[in-house]
Amino acid sequence: MNKNNLKIITYIALFSAFIFVSSKIEFRFSGTRFHLGNTMCLLSSLILSPITSGLSAGIGFFLFDIVFYPSELPFEFLITFFNKFLLSFTTSYVFHKL
Repeated sequence: MNKNNLKIITYIALFSAFIFVSSKIEFRFSGTRFHLGNTMCLLSSLILSPITSGLSAGIGFFLFDIVFYPSELPFEFLITFFNKFLLSFTTSYVFHKL
């Protein structure tokens, strides 16, 4: 494993942790939940490459769902992973192309 791969894995772990923690910071308004996880997801999109930001967003939200909503079906965890992966991947791809 070279130094560059270790750096990428560290970024994925770091932003996954940021997303996981910031998803718990929430504000409730008339039945809806606004949390800061999506803002961290988009922040990772602006800083990291598309694949790296997509993985960090997917893993962060996947772990959040497993820890705080364990009664959901495993299929729903995968939907969250792919949904947030595509959100972050697409945003990062468009941002870096511009």
